[in-house]
Amino acid sequence: MPPASPATSPKTDAPRPAPKRERPARHDGFFLRAAAGAGYSFGEEEADYDTSAQGAGASLHLTIGGSPRPGLVLGGTLTMFDAPKTTRRWDEPYHQDGVTYEFEREVVVPTRLSMHGPSFTYYPNPQEGLSFSVTAGFARVTFGQGDNTLSREGISASTKTHPDYGEGFGAEINAGYEALVGKRFSLGGLLSLTYFHVETDRPDKIELTTFIPSLRLVGTLY
Repeated sequence: MPPASPATSPKTDAPRPAPKRERPARHDGFFLRAAAGAGYSFGEEEADYDTSAQGAGASLHLTIGGSPRPGLVLGGTLTMFDAPKTTRRWDEPYHQDGVTYEFEREVVVPTRLSMHGPSFTYYPNPQEGLSFSVTAGFARVTFGQGDNTLSREGISASTKTHPDYGEGFGAEINAGYEALVGKRFSLGGLLSLTYFHVETDRPDKIELTTFIPSLRLVGTLY
């Protein structure tokens, strides 16, 4: 009698799980970021009198660079703040016949602040959208023609100011988050704080120190 053959289990064709694909690293090559939003400037001017300066305006940001390693971006950044009405106020004494009068002077002018320089952007996780960046460099301020009003006890007189500009130093820090909406494109928000210290000398020497917090909509191509 021939020996019994060993029992064989039925052959199954169960599908094997698909191999897990590695997600490609984001922000690992060319980098282009553009952002636009709104901000509010507030600061002080050091001139003959201590002056406050403040105004709301449009806030813009542009960065072009590349990634030497995933998550790290080195590049150049241009940032701008354009306020159609910046209000500058100070109290100004006036002496006449041995009597000192206090006048309030208010100057309302269109103001543009710009800054460009090298920038550093860091994504803690290259596959996620959280980022931090910093920029520092050359800054410039431009004052357009505006209204110069001198007032006291309800009586006022106005003249026109002359355009002016100044140069100095600027810096900006950003924190943002973006969500992927395309293969190499993401959209999100950018919270920024920009610092300017600029000086003018025509017609008067003025040192302007201002801070501008802003919120921007940001798009990144990489």
